Parts: sequence; structure tokens; C-alpha cells
Amino acid sequence: MAGRTIKLAAAGTAVVVGPAIASADDGVPSFEVAIEGGLTFSDYSKVALGKVGDSGPLAFENDIGGYGSVSIGRGFDTGSPYDWRLTGTITQFLDNESSYSDFPYTATTRTSFAAQTLDFDIGRTFENGNVETRIYGGVRGLHLKQSSEFGVSKIGGDPDYAQWSKLGETEFLGAGPRIGVDTRVGNKWGLVAGLSGSAIYGRRTSRLGAEYSAQDDGYTYGPFSYGESQSEFDWVGEMTANIGVSYMPNSRTEIIGGYRVQQFWNVAGGNGEYLGGDDNPTVHGPYIGVKMKF
Repeated sequence: MAGRTIKLAAAGTAVVVGPAIASADDGVPSFEVAIEGGLTFSDYSKVALGKVGDSGPLAFENDIGGYGSVSIGRGFDTGSPYDWRLTGTITQFLDNESSYSDFPYTATTRTSFAAQTLDFDIGRTFENGNVETRIYGGVRGLHLKQSSEFGVSKIGGDPDYAQWSKLGETEFLGAGPRIGVDTRVGNKWGLVAGLSGSAIYGRRTSRLGAEYSAQDDGYTYGPFSYGESQSEFDWVGEMTANIGVSYMPNSRTEIIGGYRVQQFWNVAGGNGEYLGGDDNPTVHGPYIGVKMKF
């Protein structure tokens, strides 16, 4: 029976949309704080373990998690169209677990996925009637980790008891250039959209381990274990797109709700099937956020 082990529901990757900074009434550039969060969905578990995770008695349900984002920004000067922004986000999926029993055998699988980003960018806002567009460039830091576990145990027969398990893990840490554009169309009510992409260079660490143990006629065999790991420097690609509806009850507050999609490339360096991971995971889901100017 497929199930899901809930350990942590936190948050993930976001793009704060719309022009960043307006001037305060006293002539000093105002700070803008944006907070965003929502649900995240994916099917990386089904990809991670191939046909085992996609169909049959050990098939996974779709992955579910959450994300959150906090951003702060400010204009360079009063009336200047240029601004800077610092944004941190975290994505965390619930552990996805599936199991199946057919006496004397029991098989279990489990996967996990998490990512964190830290962005700094400088942008310019263009205004044309009720259309505001911000174009920006900067640096994105990324930490991403995914893992999968597969195990089989046997009770009864010959030997009396046996257990075998395999664990694969991929972890990436790096930084690289990022560019993007955010647009808002409307007045009190409006539509927002955003698109950004980054090319991140960093260190990928891959780990693979296996263990076997057995008991028979009062004797214990093992555990016998095998492990290997390797590190390499490589590129990871990332792109995020979002679209939503915006409502501004006053000039200093904006409420946004919409949907976002984030795509990663080359996460496992082409070894996703061997390690039990997804080389090109896709994360998507609804979000809601608020922006406030001080």
C-alpha cells in the first residue's frame, strides 16, 4: 500500500513579481519586504526509481511539499528606476514512502527532496501607462539534495531472516549568474507574470551504499556493506516561470496569488537512474504572497 511519511512541511523556491521599489513620501527610498509561500508538487519519486516507482505495487503517489520566500529590496535613490533585492527561499517535500508485502517478503521505498536558494540582483523598472516591467540580473546560490532508499526483507524459510537495502544520494552546492523579468499590468487589480533563468556552477557529491544481513539457525551473518562516493564540479540549469493576479488595496501593499513552475536540469549529472534520483526534476504549485513598502 502506498503512503507518505510526513516529517517536515516547509517551503521552496519563489520569484517575487512586479516592480520592486517606490519612493517614500519623505523623499527617502523606501524598503520593500515581500513574503511568499505555497504548495509544491512533483513526480521526481516516480522518475527516481524508474518502473518500480511509476507502476506496480510499489508505485509512488505524486510528491507534495511546500515552499516559502522572504525578500527585501530598496531603490538606489529617490525617483531612481534602479533598485537592489536580496531574496532567500526554501523548498521542502514530504518524504514519499511506499511499501508492499507478499509473505515472506516485504519491500519498501522512500525518497526525499529539498532545495534552498539565495539571490542578489539589481534591476531597472520601466513604466508605460498601467504596465510596469522590471528587468534584472544578479547571482543565485543553490543548495539541492535528493535521496532514495530501496529495501527488501524476508522472514521465514532459508535463511530464517534476511535484509537487503540500497541508498542513493545526490547533493549540489554552487552559485552562478541569473537574469529575469517581472511584469504587472493593471491598476488596483492587475495581472503579474515573471520569468527567470540561472546557470549555476558548483560541486556535486554523489553517494551510493548497499547493505546485506541475515540470520539462520541462531547464527548472524553480516551486516555486509558497500559504499562509494564521488565529487565533481559541474553546471546545473534552472528556470522559473509564474503567473498570477494582483490586488493593491493601497499604494504600499500588494497581495498576489498565482501559480509557478520551476525546472532544474542536470541535477544528478546523468546518473539519476543509477543513484535513484531525478536528473531533471520539475517543481510546481500555487502560491500566495504579500509585498509591503516601509
